[in-house]
Amino acid sequence: MLFRSEAHAGNFDLWTVTYDGATFENLTPSSTQAERLPAWSPDGSQIAYVHSGDVYIHTVGSASPPTQITFDTGNDSPTWSPDGTEIAYQKDRVYEIYRIPAAGGTATLVTTNGWMPEWSPIDATKIAYTDITSPGTLFVIYLTGGPGAPVTNPHATYPGGQEARASWSPDGTQIVFDGNAHRGRDIYRVGATGGIPTRLTTTGTNSAPTWSPDATEIAFNSDRVGSNHILRMDAVDCDTTVVPLSTNAHTLSLITSDSSPFFFPTITLTAPPPDPRARPLAPPG
Repeated sequence: MLFRSEAHAGNFDLWTVTYDGATFENLTPSSTQAERLPAWSPDGSQIAYVHSGDVYIHTVGSASPPTQITFDTGNDSPTWSPDGTEIAYQKDRVYEIYRIPAAGGTATLVTTNGWMPEWSPIDATKIAYTDITSPGTLFVIYLTGGPGAPVTNPHATYPGGQEARASWSPDGTQIVFDGNAHRGRDIYRVGATGGIPTRLTTTGTNSAPTWSPDATEIAFNSDRVGSNHILRMDAVDCDTTVVPLSTNAHTLSLITSDSSPFFFPTITLTAPPPDPRARPLAPPG
């Protein structure tokens, strides 16, 4: 599990913890500024994240300093290409999406008016994003050329609706996202080629969904039990089988394990609420 914690010198560092909560590792102990929005590489060997408005890459298990790959600040939401050779990211405030070699180099404009990119895990030609001119409609752009194509139409059901934080299913056939079509923030699922979204949550404010690597579960943020928690639900039964994982959750990310699916939330870690189904995690200290 990947998360951020304020336990080290009052700064938000990136940490990993084993799924049983037994072993913690601080990945950025020497940093004096907050790191955020981490994203695991497809093979789990590296983590891209945002620090002081630029994208950095940390090699897991390495004592070497992280590699800075952008140098113009105002960058956000890094996401890896399925082969791990490139990173797409959002240029904040101007809402442009770029792609850049993971080893560093020249960034290439993908699209304007884009927000929160998410690269397909199996098709390097597809990036999902929110189009801010629609506004707030989920699009997929094909890097082989041409404009992005809408996947959803939130304004057909709720004028002013907005959809964001897309997450592809591991096989690339479905996308989950959060939207406010029902006058609240809920998790939805739609086919990657478009269609009518299925509402997956109905209680509380829910956001930032992400798939487990075996596609059996979806993790997401929610305030349904009194504060912002990371919850997980069965991908089929959805809202009927929800399990709290931790409190004060933010953006989620994923990595694959040979033994079992691992969720990698970016969280401000505190003790979870009493729940017989919860997997308690103690703050590193």
